[in-house]
Amino acid sequence: MPSTLDPSPERDWLPFSRKGMMDALLACSSRSAPGPDHITWSHLKRTLPIEDVTEKFLAIADACIKVRPIVLLNTLGKLIKKMISTCLQFDCAKHEVFHPNQLGWAKGLKTSVIMFDIAQFFPSLNHEMLLGILAKQGFPAHVCQFFASYLVGRGMRYLWNSFSSNLRLTDMGVGQGSALSPILSALYLAPVIWLFEWWAAHVGCNVLSYVNDGTLIVQCKTLEDNLPPLREAYKIMFNLFDAFGLVMEHNKSELFHFTWQCDNANLGIVLDFEPFC
Repeated sequence: MPSTLDPSPERDWLPFSRKGMMDALLACSSRSAPGPDHITWSHLKRTLPIEDVTEKFLAIADACIKVRPIVLLNTLGKLIKKMISTCLQFDCAKHEVFHPNQLGWAKGLKTSVIMFDIAQFFPSLNHEMLLGILAKQGFPAHVCQFFASYLVGRGMRYLWNSFSSNLRLTDMGVGQGSALSPILSALYLAPVIWLFEWWAAHVGCNVLSYVNDGTLIVQCKTLEDNLPPLREAYKIMFNLFDAFGLVMEHNKSELFHFTWQCDNANLGIVLDFEPFC
């Protein structure tokens, strides 16, 4: 599905800056537990402002974007991931990778919306699809290679008090606790929003997206006129999610009408999918 989007030319990846590092550090909690190296956030906040330490750490951070920081996935690794996340967000905003409606009454019109939810969003992201999207959006080859290495060989354990389960390999999705997960999931969803805008241009429906929640918006002269385009837009969105390996939770979809008039305020809609609102 990403192949239907026009590829962007590959861009340069700017080196990490001292300000970017310090901004990321200030945003980090001081109370989270350190990793096996026993380096805490307090240690970093005291030592990183020192110029010699700053230069060495920035060199490590720049090197880690080319080689997966296997041995740095503790406090230092978390800080580097926050720095990478900030750079990705800036790059995506600057080069319009995200759809404008992801960052988010017409007079005389009535508004109807369907709010929907993506089932198991973070665990459902397909790694191969995500890497294809990164390459298509013009990120440098070494950044794509970093994420190709970062996403493979991942595992998880379930902890309950003193109990620890066996390691389970996870070849799908992104971790919900990682600083990179929100930006990676937004990148994964961006082509869905762009394609919806193209495919549903004749419908007259807008879409707003926030992580795994979305809203389809239609505005017409009457609530009755809102229903056919809203129904078609929902079907288009369902098919797009299906093509990207994502599933809409129909039992969580909700219909809302916004009008000054009280008549037909509870007008329902018949979808092609359960539940039938």
